[in-house]
Amino acid sequence: IGTLEARYPLAKSVAEYAYAAAFRDPRFKSLGEDEFDKITLSISILTPAEAIEFDSDADLINQLNPDIDGLIIQSGQRSATFLPAVWESLPDAEKFLSQLKAKARIRPDENLTSASRYKAIEIHENDI
Repeated sequence: IGTLEARYPLAKSVAEYAYAAAFRDPRFKSLGEDEFDKITLSISILTPAEAIEFDSDADLINQLNPDIDGLIIQSGQRSATFLPAVWESLPDAEKFLSQLKAKARIRPDENLTSASRYKAIEIHENDI
């Protein structure tokens, strides 16, 4: 839960999105009081996205920097993103892109209209 572009001061955004992740994410049950001591917190602060020029999925894949790049893809009105941390579970660039296309509901053979990359500064509660 978060945003790809800053709209508010960082402290306000962190507070709002942390609350939303804990209690308003429709993919998960809200956190219960008994779970507070069991969770770990992390924050990803994203750099501004930079457009990638490419002429095919293979060309895009060749330009990706695994473990570094977050990726935003778009085809028409459909879009999706993976944070750089997703490379941990999808280290193969072809699978990374195919799963991101699936997340965006873009057919495997469908051409993308745009792609952008960004980096993330990860802050974990143990770092604070």
